[in-house]
Amino acid sequence: MNRRNTILGIVLIAQLVLVIFLYNSGSSEHKSEITLTDFEPENIISLMISDSYGSKTKLQKQDGKWLIDPPENYPADTERVKSALKKLANLKSDRLVSSSRGSHGRLRVGKENFNRLISLEDSGGNKYQVFLGTTQGRGVYVRKGGSDDVVFVNKLSSWEFATSPRSWWKTSIVDFTTDAVNRLELKNSKGSLSIARDSNGHWVDKSGVTLDQDKVKKFLLAIKNIRLSEYLGKNTPSKLDNTAATLKISLEKGKEITIEIGPEENSQRLVRASNISHLVKVRSSELKKILEARADDFKSATHASEDAHSSQAGNATEKR
Repeated sequence: MNRRNTILGIVLIAQLVLVIFLYNSGSSEHKSEITLTDFEPENIISLMISDSYGSKTKLQKQDGKWLIDPPENYPADTERVKSALKKLANLKSDRLVSSSRGSHGRLRVGKENFNRLISLEDSGGNKYQVFLGTTQGRGVYVRKGGSDDVVFVNKLSSWEFATSPRSWWKTSIVDFTTDAVNRLELKNSKGSLSIARDSNGHWVDKSGVTLDQDKVKKFLLAIKNIRLSEYLGKNTPSKLDNTAATLKISLEKGKEITIEIGPEENSQRLVRASNISHLVKVRSSELKKILEARADDFKSATHASEDAHSSQAGNATEKR
């Protein structure tokens, strides 16, 4: 009996080994990687995103800058474009869902029925197509153009690839670091001001009086954080008939940006920035600090107190 049990035990172990071997072999085959794209993000020069309902947007790279919706050529949010391309570059999956063409419509990766069709072209003329289908959890069903295989890709979503040009707009009016600004000149309804950095890098007024450095920095940050609400078409007249304020920003290496702010209409104002080829609309609340800034706003507490004292003394002398 013991010998028989021993033989049965050996047979059972052999069967277990065989099952484990077959299981691992099948798993290895199932988990083999499927490559959907193979490109370097910096080599892509064209990106088209569309859905099966007719919405689409096209982005093109010109002179190192991404532009939207040719020939309007609205400035694109470069960082968003780079992030999108990085997600698509060298896209792979180890989860094959289906190889049946009949499943494409159900998973929304078909030629006529899809959530997103992403078409790319690189500088060498190579073209790539990727269909993004139904989202499930933190991933999405994906099919490479020209292939029947549908795979599942984690940490990817159709919603990251919007078909509206507005979603890809660069919304900042100006791009600079506060340390790169050397001079500011402003004219508005409150008067005018001119401030600049001295030889030590400190902000001073036109009389050479040192200003409150933090107040100037906060003003620069307020300018940097202005966001537009709309680009106007290329054919819109570029000049403003009236201006409520004009701001000149002098940067390093002789660069200069001029911002002209027009009158208010429906809580918005037309803005012309010399670094943008389009006239834009900006909410009035975004421009409040520029419209209301005065030279006295940037004086240090000490100088403001001295000015107030001098003013009071002057008034007392006049009364005598």
